[in-house]
Amino acid sequence: MIVVNIIRNVLEPTQIARHETDDLIGLLRSEFGSRAPVGARLYNQYISDYTDVTPTSKEAEEALASLDGPFWLVIEPQGPEVWIPLAISAVLSVASMMLFQTKIPNVAQRNVNAESPNNGLSARANRERVNGRIPDIFGTVRSTPDLLSVPYLIFDNHVEKEVAYMCVGRGSFEVHDVREDETPVAQIAGMSVEVYGPNTSPNSGAPQLRIGNAINTPVLSVKRTSSVNGQTLLAPNWARLVHSPMVFEYPNIIRSDDPSTDFSELFVSGDVIAVSGASVSQGLFTYSHPIDVSADKAGPRSGPGTLRFPEVDLSDRFEAGQVVEITNGYFVWSYVSGAGDTDGTVTRSTIINGIYSVIGVSVSWNQGVPTSTISFDIVGNENLWPYPHEGLNPSIATGNPILSRPSGEVLYDLSGSYSIDTITANEIRLSNPEAVNPDWLVLRDEHGGITPSIRATVQAQAERWIGWMLVESLDAPDQLIANFLALNGLYLDNGRQQYRTDVGIELQAQAVDEQGNPFGALHSLSTTVIGSATSRSTRALTGRLNLTETSRRWRIRARRTSDSNTSFEGSVVDEIKWRDLYVAKQVTEPHFGDVTTVQSVTMATEGALAAKERKLNLLVTRLIPRRESGGFSASLHSSNSAADILCAVALDPRIGNREVGELDIDGIYATHEDIVDYFGFSEAGDFSYTFDKAEMSFEETFQAIASAVFCQAYRRGSRLRLFFERETDESVLLFNHRNTLPGSESRAFSFGPKEGYDGVQYEYVSPDDDAVLTIYLPNMGAINPQKVESVGVRSHRQAMVHAWRAWNKIQHKHTTMERDCLGEADLLVLGQRIRCSDTTRAGEQGGYIMAVEGLVVRLSQPMDWSQTGPHMMFVQNSDGQTEGIPVVSGGNEFTAVLSRAPRVPIVTASAQPTGYIIGSGEEQRQAQPFILTSKEQIDGHNVRISAINYASEYYSKDGMYRQ
Repeated sequence: MIVVNIIRNVLEPTQIARHETDDLIGLLRSEFGSRAPVGARLYNQYISDYTDVTPTSKEAEEALASLDGPFWLVIEPQGPEVWIPLAISAVLSVASMMLFQTKIPNVAQRNVNAESPNNGLSARANRERVNGRIPDIFGTVRSTPDLLSVPYLIFDNHVEKEVAYMCVGRGSFEVHDVREDETPVAQIAGMSVEVYGPNTSPNSGAPQLRIGNAINTPVLSVKRTSSVNGQTLLAPNWARLVHSPMVFEYPNIIRSDDPSTDFSELFVSGDVIAVSGASVSQGLFTYSHPIDVSADKAGPRSGPGTLRFPEVDLSDRFEAGQVVEITNGYFVWSYVSGAGDTDGTVTRSTIINGIYSVIGVSVSWNQGVPTSTISFDIVGNENLWPYPHEGLNPSIATGNPILSRPSGEVLYDLSGSYSIDTITANEIRLSNPEAVNPDWLVLRDEHGGITPSIRATVQAQAERWIGWMLVESLDAPDQLIANFLALNGLYLDNGRQQYRTDVGIELQAQAVDEQGNPFGALHSLSTTVIGSATSRSTRALTGRLNLTETSRRWRIRARRTSDSNTSFEGSVVDEIKWRDLYVAKQVTEPHFGDVTTVQSVTMATEGALAAKERKLNLLVTRLIPRRESGGFSASLHSSNSAADILCAVALDPRIGNREVGELDIDGIYATHEDIVDYFGFSEAGDFSYTFDKAEMSFEETFQAIASAVFCQAYRRGSRLRLFFERETDESVLLFNHRNTLPGSESRAFSFGPKEGYDGVQYEYVSPDDDAVLTIYLPNMGAINPQKVESVGVRSHRQAMVHAWRAWNKIQHKHTTMERDCLGEADLLVLGQRIRCSDTTRAGEQGGYIMAVEGLVVRLSQPMDWSQTGPHMMFVQNSDGQTEGIPVVSGGNEFTAVLSRAPRVPIVTASAQPTGYIIGSGEEQRQAQPFILTSKEQIDGHNVRISAINYASEYYSKDGMYRQ
């Protein structure tokens, strides 16, 4: 037994559900269903990143069985919910049964499988994103839609086409163009694309855009079964050996006497075979006709073959069913060619030697003179027999064959229908043959248990089914889709002309219960793959079989129903393969909510096949409300403006869910105008990106948009605002010993960047072709550049300004500073300019307060009041927070007078009385400007800040595009 501890709420870690089980995955599925809750992580033994064993694949899930535990399942709080309102099963596969491991939000890391290919730097292909967030596109983006259902292949008039249904993103879009990889869809023959806006789908409503022919295909939830992968459907007459030499041996062996024969290529265990001509007689009868015999066959490429013996009645010497060997079978005939200048007599000849079965014997009489005709089964030797009916004035094909057959008394005949027990290349073992034919006992008792070599015929009698195959799906399917194809075409060719040949196929399915027992009707589909007399390209057919029973499990099989033409004199190309099998269910929902979807049909033409991966993409711009007096428009408009996008994101019920009153709308739009005016080009205030991470919070989303337009987002009161970082001579706050906790400041100086960067490598999306471009500063020769993957930047000029700012900060940053400050520092916004004195050299004296009377406090340590003032006392209050209070001397070195009452009472009667530090004097150096880079609360009241030196050179390239 292993122990599994489940913590459903990390805010109440003491509430632990403890379980003991032998089946870890079974327990988790019983607790949470087939899908793990968002934010679930599984740990082995104890909780840490190092022991995280959350499985993300079938193999990882199976590997959990080798761990001893105990296991901890912790459900961590997440950002926005995973928005998948679609009714389609994205992928009917085992992946949907896995525990899903979430990713730490990081907008700069974009090349992971859980994310939309829109943000990929390469390999942008349509793929499924199981449990992924529906893309939230803002601005203009080259969208590579996500697969919503499994694409499936069908054949229409022998041409293959793929049907796919995909999701562009949430909301409405203006579609600028549609491409397959880099090729416009309109230039790809046979390809069709339909784009459906929110609350419409192929199941209802009209598409907002159609390229190519109407698709007219409803949405299907499809699962492809891997059991069908190109099996060949054998012809019923394929498994046949005619007059092949073989030896029979008691008790159940048939052994080939022909090294070129491989039984295992023709038969399988369980086949029922018909054995004929397996008799042994006492002697041999041979017949040679004294005058010429004529030979013929039914058609130029088919039998039977006939021999005519004039002036003799052979009905008492040959009969149907006998096996005859023909020797000396040389025949010759002639005809006039009739070929213009080359007219003349042409002589043809052939040799028909071989072993044949007699089909029948007939005798005709003319004025008392008989003529005997013997018909033979010439399958396999059709091309040897003469067909003297070509050209002009053809003569009769004549020869002097010798016919031989067993004669006298039959000693034993092992012919019969038998079941194959086992099989090898040269040996078949039958299942209890003596129960079928007692002559096996005669062979054992009277003839030594083994026959001489016999030319017998063996043919499989069973239908050549592929299956049964068991298929299971999450939902009960209502149809099967099966693809059958002849890769090399379907035709007959005798070297002079090509003929069409067709192949019949039968597909069967039957419902199966949970115990594997079939029930209900046997559903059957009979269809035909049509050949061609002119084409040698692939011939194919898609069969659809409707299912009436409601069952998740079905058994399915298929077979070829038509024989191969073995009598044709020439090439026979008729191999049929069963390549695909899909179980499908029509989706009944009329639409899928506030999402834009796209359905595509790609024909397997040369143009479509040039793209090896599925890379359908659309250039789209999100439609969002536009600012109007007093609020925002009810109608939607395309926009790349960061101001429009910030407000749309904040007011979106699935992202920000804020009210209009929570936005500084005037300030946001005024800042946007300042950005455009300051840089001198409109794209400086644009944003274009796809938000696709389920874990990304609204705050992270809002800040990512702000950062793309050189801003920091912050909240003042209850309203969201923007701060635009740019060159300025004004500092928003001064920090000195009055608002800095004593002893907390540290400074570091460097000659060059601390990280060792010698350049910048800035990546962004080109607006020209949506390729990912890289800016190298100062040039491409940097050895250790700072690599920046931009988010939302789709402008050459905007990217260049960002890159120059990054490079200038590397060059001109030389001082970093950190200090703990009073609560007023919490009002600062990252990127703001501040002025900071150097408190690392200020005089400080400290101790603890021994007594208090009014505003007079008694100090534990003597204070040198002769130091230059002013003096600031920092007291550590009983609630753990620090506050600064100006003080003056109380008349002696052990007393001080507070300028105001402290925030909370000073504690003296305690084992831990209130401590203090007194700082004195003005700054010993002039205060220097800095840029705030980080801040965090350290005790609920005081704030720790970090900053770098301010330099106007940071912004020296900001005006490079101003007019």
